[in-house]
Order: sequence, then C-alpha cells, then structure tokens
Amino acid sequence: MKTRQNAATPEESLILAVEAEVLAYLEARPASADTLEGIHRWWICWPGMEESISITEIALNRLQARGLLEQCRVGSRMLWRKPGANR
Repeated sequence: MKTRQNAATPEESLILAVEAEVLAYLEARPASADTLEGIHRWWICWPGMEESISITEIALNRLQARGLLEQCRVGSRMLWRKPGANR
C-alpha cells in the first residue's frame, strides 16, 4: 500500500499561504516594514477568522531562514522587512 508523502497538513498549508501573502505584499510595497503583530493583522488577508499569530511567526522565520526577510530593531520594537531595503 502506498502512502502519500509530502502531503501538506492544514497548518502547513496556512504557513505556505502566509509566506506567499507576505512576499506579495513586499513585492507591491518593497519599502514596507512592520512588527509581527502588524503583519499578522494588516498584511495577511485571512479567508475567515484570523488564525493564530504563531502561524505568522513561523512563516516569517522561514522566510528569514531563506534570506527573503530580515529583522531590524527600531527603538524597542523588532520590525520585519525585505533585506537590503533602504530606509
């Protein structure tokens, strides 16, 4: 009997969708930067009820690991942004 390999779980599907939304947002607005909370609330178009912020945090960390996002400190806040974006 064959088992399905690499089948995305519902959580994995959400994380992938958030990654895509963040990248699309930055493609349209490359100079944007925001906190985890701001990205979760304003950058992502949730199809129903807003999901857990941990989904967004995982997606941002994965994008950072791939070199597609970076964090920078502004005062006491950590912002996420596109790497190398001039401020």
